[in-house]
Amino acid sequence: MRTSLQLVRIMGIPVKLHVTFLMVLPLFAWLFAQQPRPFGFVEIKDAFLRYSVATVATILLFTSVLLHELSHSAVAMRYGTKINSIVLFIFGGIAMMEEIPKEPKQEARIAFAGPAASFAIGGVCLALYYLTDISIYLPLELLVLNVGYLNVALAAFNLIPAFPMDGGRILRATLARKYSFLAATKKAAFIGKAFAIAMALVGILNPWLILIAFIIYVGASEEETATLIHAALEGLKVKHVMSGEVLEAVPPELSLTELVDLMFWGRRLGYLVADESGVCGFVSFADVSRVPVDRRPLLKVRDVMTPLPRISEDEDAINALREMLRHHTNRLAVFGEDGFKGIIKKADILKFVELASAAASSRSKGGSNGV
Repeated sequence: MRTSLQLVRIMGIPVKLHVTFLMVLPLFAWLFAQQPRPFGFVEIKDAFLRYSVATVATILLFTSVLLHELSHSAVAMRYGTKINSIVLFIFGGIAMMEEIPKEPKQEARIAFAGPAASFAIGGVCLALYYLTDISIYLPLELLVLNVGYLNVALAAFNLIPAFPMDGGRILRATLARKYSFLAATKKAAFIGKAFAIAMALVGILNPWLILIAFIIYVGASEEETATLIHAALEGLKVKHVMSGEVLEAVPPELSLTELVDLMFWGRRLGYLVADESGVCGFVSFADVSRVPVDRRPLLKVRDVMTPLPRISEDEDAINALREMLRHHTNRLAVFGEDGFKGIIKKADILKFVELASAAASSRSKGGSNGV
């Protein structure tokens, strides 16, 4: 099911609207209509006009978030980073970068670009409010004030020194000048988690603060895990990580009834699917089980199989993981110069990461015991 709708392309980047944005739009408009200045429009007595201006303010807020993310993207693209998309969703926006540069100065500049844009927008609006005479029309006056303060708040919030905020990335970039990228990430993640716990304790009766604290804690954990995976797979190729398991193949024209019999007698719950052109997919018992029993004689393997994207055995292992995420699959078909080599599964990659982490931990303990 599609959860995002592409609106436009800006600088070649697809800008998408997540379904959660449509949920939050009326909520924000309602909240703005109930609040006093500088964040609301309760002074506007006419209800229709008040809610109309509040809706415009909500749209301008997410436009500001988009400009914030475009600023990140513009600087990242200068350093050669590919931006897959920008998604606006319930908690703001996110630029989907293929990879954050590990050079500290570059990461810091990319991270600070967003808050800098928000500060600039907020500064212009507040200067317009305080230094010019726009009080002749109350809705416009309140709208400019609202957008100004919201952008300053957006910039300040994003500078919180915790992942997934920009401040967490700036903190990591600062630490990376002294420590390795992995060590800097772990330290920044620890600080972020501590910040989240403190926020949750302070706002124990405030559901919004608890929710934000939860997002920060999860974001810090995910960033630490992602960096650990990158570190474990650095320099490795697909052929180094893929398992040596050899799977049997079935033709795409095989009926599902025949496939179930084959699975039973062959004691296998999954098969490659191959035609005259080579491997084209994968079919599992889970695929078959979604089809009612009385319809299985009428359907073929090709009707339920999962297409199997291809990757070269000489491709970086981390790129295999990216391809799996991009295609929403857990396995890829691996090919070499002389044809099909096998498959690589997400489980293969994560198992290798687990082993690498255990080995690193053992070496660390061994080193500390020897001192």
